[in-house]
Amino acid sequence: MKRLGLILLICAVGLACGKEKTREINAETIIDIKTLEQIDLVTADNNPIHWRAYEDKVVFHNLWATWCGPCIKEMPSIENATNHFKNDDIVFILATEENASKIREFGNRYKFNLDFVQQKTSLAELGIVALPTTLVFDKSGKLVFKETNARQWDSEENLKMLSSFLLL
Repeated sequence: MKRLGLILLICAVGLACGKEKTREINAETIIDIKTLEQIDLVTADNNPIHWRAYEDKVVFHNLWATWCGPCIKEMPSIENATNHFKNDDIVFILATEENASKIREFGNRYKFNLDFVQQKTSLAELGIVALPTTLVFDKSGKLVFKETNARQWDSEENLKMLSSFLLL
């Protein structure tokens, strides 16, 4: 019984401390993702990313974290898919809520040739509760695909799926 009390006390303290660091997210503040413009991103140098630069391009937007094993596991296949589509109108962006120094440390450690950026719109605001999550937006910026799960993005099946978004 004492153990249960101690666990409840630790949880209460953790919740109290966490409330000050994050703003409250509830059903009214969760964004129903429909377009790219609803997501704020910055480069590792803290420069804003303007979605207008991606007009008429399919955007593959992968949400990940440096501590997420499945996220890291799927990155080689994302890199291969990026290479596969290098001459097509598809952009691959990998976004995390983590700070720029963590993103740079990750890039230095793993050496992927991928576009890692910082996401300013929180996962909670987007209603995303697990990683990795991938969003794909068509050339007009509308959401056409959403999945929470790691994939082998360079498989024939997934390359065909991504190719189909270029035709929309």
